[in-house]
Amino acid sequence: MLTAEDLILHFATDGIYWTDDVGGHWARLPIPGTAYYPRAVQLADGTIVCIGHVGSDDVYGTVDQSIRQQTFRLKVTREEEGEGSP
Repeated sequence: MLTAEDLILHFATDGIYWTDDVGGHWARLPIPGTAYYPRAVQLADGTIVCIGHVGSDDVYGTVDQSIRQQTFRLKVTREEEGEGSP
C-alpha cells in the first residue's frame, strides 16, 4: 500500500513492514501483525484501517471465525541525507 507519507507498507500476519526506497530496505513497524488476508486503506485524516479475518480458508460458519479491524497512524521523521539510513 502506498501511503500519503510516501511509504510503501506490507501487511502480514507476522508484522507490518515499511520501505521508503521502493523495496530496497524493509523495516518492521512496532505494532502487531494483521489478521489473515488483510485489506488496508488510508483515510483522509491519515488513519490506516486494516481489516482481516481470524480463521483459515474454511467455509464461513464451519469453524469459529471473526473479522478484525486494526487502525493506526504513521509518524514519519526523516533523517537528513548522508546521516544514515531509514
